[in-house]
Amino acid sequence: MLDVTRTRCGAHFSTLPASLCPQEVILRVHEVLPTTTGPEHARNADDVVPTLILEHLPLETFSACAAMLKPDGHVLLAFIHPELAKLTQAGFKCPVSGEKVRPTSHLRLLGDVSREAGKCGFEVVDRVMETEVCEEMVQLWAEGR
Repeated sequence: MLDVTRTRCGAHFSTLPASLCPQEVILRVHEVLPTTTGPEHARNADDVVPTLILEHLPLETFSACAAMLKPDGHVLLAFIHPELAKLTQAGFKCPVSGEKVRPTSHLRLLGDVSREAGKCGFEVVDRVMETEVCEEMVQLWAEGR
């Protein structure tokens, strides 16, 4: 997924004036558990973007996000709606055994997420948005866009 993100960021930045492009974008994958501080290379980050993983982690993960950020940093959070989570479950194949693995999933309600984020000093700075999955989104996903 990081390769897709790098490609899309590069394509997007190429459409912007140089003055609006970031000097550097570093994308990395790292394990946030069991530590509450994050790895050394992730400290002092401008942004943390945990996308579609919050339902697999304890809500206390926000403390790890807070430890990784600069004082004026941001968390851009996307997580699966509880109604959709009731209908589907994430899974992947183990690269070693080929066996299907299904991680633990938790239903996350927006109020619970907001409360836990607030305990770590986070606040909503723009908006909270719920998006309904429609046929067009499914088609775009299927096409890899």
